[in-house]
Amino acid sequence: MGTSITYTGHPDGAMVFDLDDERISCAATISNLTAQQILDAVKTVEDDPLAMSYEAIGDGEGRTSLGGSETALTVTLYREWRIYSEKVDGSLFQVDGGNVVSETYEADIFITHPGVSCVNQLAVNAVEVRGDAAAIAAEVWGHPTAIATIADVELSRRILDNRLRVNIALQRLELYDDAGVAVIRSWPLSTTGGEPVQTATGVQTERGVPA
Repeated sequence: MGTSITYTGHPDGAMVFDLDDERISCAATISNLTAQQILDAVKTVEDDPLAMSYEAIGDGEGRTSLGGSETALTVTLYREWRIYSEKVDGSLFQVDGGNVVSETYEADIFITHPGVSCVNQLAVNAVEVRGDAAAIAAEVWGHPTAIATIADVELSRRILDNRLRVNIALQRLELYDDAGVAVIRSWPLSTTGGEPVQTATGVQTERGVPA
């Protein structure tokens, strides 16, 4: 760690600003930060004599009245500045109370690790970033769109490789499961003239082994 300034204004613990690595390390006792708390900490640290020779850390805007309502505070962290939680028990660390974004990484304001689950609760929507790559993959592949895509790919594979039979009796084309036992999908047969599809008596049409 290079030059650092410790901010003690948060009620739940210290926030250490590493001015060289551009990292805000939050004590494990801190589970929640609001946009206003982050902005207060940033401005306090920027006013410290140690920080005078460094570039600005971030800034905030918003909190203006529009038609009787107040817009959300938006805090922007400059350059590589991001937030790191020292939690190691897998518990939740959340930023909310407005919008906190990165000039470089947009909504991804966290330096993640497997010991914590981080949530950036934006004023318009929530963006969750987990420190565990396996958890990220599980959430991506568990999304309904991904599940539907997997099903489509699996069906395509079966159409290419599995048993395919023309069922003359039922006048349909049948696709079988991987074991070649159960019909998993079928399509009606037809001819241009509308007549039933026919073969010689006792003859059943099936697809052979791929060449």
